[in-house]
Amino acid sequence: MLRLIINADDFGLCDSVNKGILDCYKTGLVSDFSFIINPRLC
Repeated sequence: MLRLIINADDFGLCDSVNKGILDCYKTGLVSDFSFIINPRLC
């Protein structure tokens, strides 16, 4: 069986990117996401 993985990149970059990725994940538009470390927010 084939599976399509749609990845959203750079979760953790800033609040607006995080919100957009979470909204897409919750609605099923993306199936995976990867993190980026932002030292300003740590």
